[in-house]
Amino acid sequence: MSDRGAPIIYYLIQSEEIPIIELFIQHGCQLYTIMQDDCGHDMPVLFSALKAETPLNVVEALLPLNKPLQEEMLYKILYRGCTVLEVALDQNVNPEVFSLLIDRGGPLLLCERNQINQTVRDLAIASCKTQYVDIMDSSISSWILYPWKYPGRRLKLAVYGWNLEAIEEELKKNLYVDDYFVHHKPLQIQMKQLADAIEKGDMKTFLEIQSSLSELDESVNLLWYGRVVDDGMPHLHRAVLHNQLKMVEIILAAKPPKESIDNLFDQNRRTALHYAYASASMEEIKRLLMTYGCSEHVLDKMNREPLDFRDKRDSSEMIQLLHRLKTKDFSWYENDPWKLERLVDECSHSDEGEESSDEESELSEEEEMLGTRSCVIF
Repeated sequence: MSDRGAPIIYYLIQSEEIPIIELFIQHGCQLYTIMQDDCGHDMPVLFSALKAETPLNVVEALLPLNKPLQEEMLYKILYRGCTVLEVALDQNVNPEVFSLLIDRGGPLLLCERNQINQTVRDLAIASCKTQYVDIMDSSISSWILYPWKYPGRRLKLAVYGWNLEAIEEELKKNLYVDDYFVHHKPLQIQMKQLADAIEKGDMKTFLEIQSSLSELDESVNLLWYGRVVDDGMPHLHRAVLHNQLKMVEIILAAKPPKESIDNLFDQNRRTALHYAYASASMEEIKRLLMTYGCSEHVLDKMNREPLDFRDKRDSSEMIQLLHRLKTKDFSWYENDPWKLERLVDECSHSDEGEESSDEESELSEEEEMLGTRSCVIF
């Protein structure tokens, strides 16, 4: 480790030492190792490579094809609450690098949504970056049209809630498209019906659809992994939010044996325990989640853990946060139940600064500019 806690791989990325990067990666060098950006924020070292000037061969060396657990790593790491693809889009990386990140990250990363329910494709459209939109559409088309080249990916697109109707008409013009839409659109429709049953507390319909989903496709655990189209909320989180204890029990029973419950996130990167801690009425659900090994210390995109939600349990701000999620009102950003504490903390730091001598507190014009500029990936 050196300046800002940067590991050796950071300096290899900056110097573009391809053979040495490959050697380090082969010997287990981890790209999620935390360093600090120029503002002192934590940053997994991979994000230092996501810059417009970084050449493709550097990223290829960092992310070799078919490396075990690479998809999971690319999905999990965040920088200031943003995913690998969101940062890459914001930094205007080389289009070939963006395409490579999609290939290495797969459907789970591509289907990830932000706090106002936008995918990275939505963000690219909003910022008029059509080149990146075309890259994403090309990748999706390839996954659907050539399943033998990309095994499992087109099924995951459907399972994770990608809007198939938006691409159906275009792909149906292709002579090579098979019965993909015939098979997977009903799957998405039934997952929506399942979500509706959870929200209404309709146990009869819930059990009927649960059985039907397993018959539709036995190759994937839809009850555990499934998402509704254009909605990043897993069924478990939805059942917790709506305080459906029996449904939570059934979904938990479907958890794959080797899967950690702390790896199932919603679009805010929260576990189900975050929400169970948010209301005293969900105490039974909280205890049940704890028996399945839910951790109290998993951080969401705002660096809040379940214990933070417990501290704000049943406050008016927390009730508003839960209501926004239950009603799926993504027209505004989520309120911050901890805003007052942050303001008090900032004021206390400000008071400490005022107690210092005039000589120490005076900033040059250059220092003021440095202090107010936005953080960048360096």
